[in-house]
Amino acid sequence: MPILFFSQRHKGTGKLVANVVTHLPPTQTNTRSLTSMKKAYDFIIKLDDSAHAQLHMELLPPRKRHSK
Repeated sequence: MPILFFSQRHKGTGKLVANVVTHLPPTQTNTRSLTSMKKAYDFIIKLDDSAHAQLHMELLPPRKRHSK
């Protein structure tokens, strides 16, 4: 499975520069790097999910209470 690495913004265009790695030997260093990246991506995804949930709650109209 290819892995996409984002590195930095291109100075001239401002676009993100990325590299696609299609093969990575299963060395100890590579495994450690990929594990760290996975943890970072999982953390970012959780932050994004919680931000979406918070935004969704802020956009909902207030609930009306039913009076008896």
